[in-house]
Amino acid sequence: MSHVRAISVPPPRVHSSEAQAWLGAAFVALLWWQALWAGAQRMVTLGLPPLASTLLGLTLVLLAAAAESAIACGAWRALGRTPGWGALTLRVFGASVPEAFAAGVLAGAPLLSEPWPVWLCGVRAAEGWLPGSGTAFAFAGFGLLTVLRLALSAHAQARLARAPLGHGMLVVLALYLLTRLIMLWSFDLMQGHSFEPWGVVAWPATSSLA
Repeated sequence: MSHVRAISVPPPRVHSSEAQAWLGAAFVALLWWQALWAGAQRMVTLGLPPLASTLLGLTLVLLAAAAESAIACGAWRALGRTPGWGALTLRVFGASVPEAFAAGVLAGAPLLSEPWPVWLCGVRAAEGWLPGSGTAFAFAGFGLLTVLRLALSAHAQARLARAPLGHGMLVVLALYLLTRLIMLWSFDLMQGHSFEPWGVVAWPATSSLA
């Protein structure tokens, strides 16, 4: 007669993973601080001293991560997953390590020889480069570090949502393209252009009043 012995399986280490996420976010915040501080030493932002400029920059980075996570939560819910907004924000911010490194490269810390800055950070790192169109402005920062950032974010989000990596890539790429579209339209508006050709379709009454 065989005996069956019950084996207790420990629950997932939720608290441990959250602690790791917080530690990772703290490390990334330190990297951002160093990159933003280096940039503040070289360039005056809104007439602010370096410390205030660095604090403002870090605050904007955190707000961007929170906003991206809020939109990503909606996308995940559409896919049948419900990751928490706070936990997702930690992962999104933690995945911004490549962006922090890119900010440091643009600030000259570390100082890299050509063509590495352009390969890593996009054409915005080229000396004397100016955007000639909304598309150029929107994708000026696309480089190897952008690819790495998208991959890290997709992996972290999919792991948190317990979903396939392909779903994570779908969410991340959709948000990336959405932000590029907003940047493209913003550039055109700053240049005094309408949302053409989308503007003609969306606001036909505007053109008729001209």
